[in-house]
Amino acid sequence: MAASSNTKQFPQFRLLTFNCLVQDFIDDSKYPKSEKEHTAWSFRFPKFQEIIRLADADVVCLQEIDESLFQSDWQPFLNAQGYQAHYQKKPNWGNVTAFKEDKCFIPLFRSCFFCVDIGVE
Repeated sequence: MAASSNTKQFPQFRLLTFNCLVQDFIDDSKYPKSEKEHTAWSFRFPKFQEIIRLADADVVCLQEIDESLFQSDWQPFLNAQGYQAHYQKKPNWGNVTAFKEDKCFIPLFRSCFFCVDIGVE
């Protein structure tokens, strides 16, 4: 059946999102079944890089990113892949303190999108 002339065509894009687990949160007591070398950043980061390269996503949203690792590892890697990366801390929601150290990070693909605002209240 042919599409009617009223059918709207929306732009398509590929989105990749996943929780990276803040490196500082990893300790043997929380992940006793994990091999110690598999929880090391030197093992994990190349795996993240491979996933991002293979996904070829237009937008990548990563949660639980260490600010220091964003500056030293994530930002240089993502810039080299053509992403404009922005690090954004989660807002303080009053009495919600259990996850106050969680971080959020949203890189944008340069050729498809541009950043209008990165503020969070």
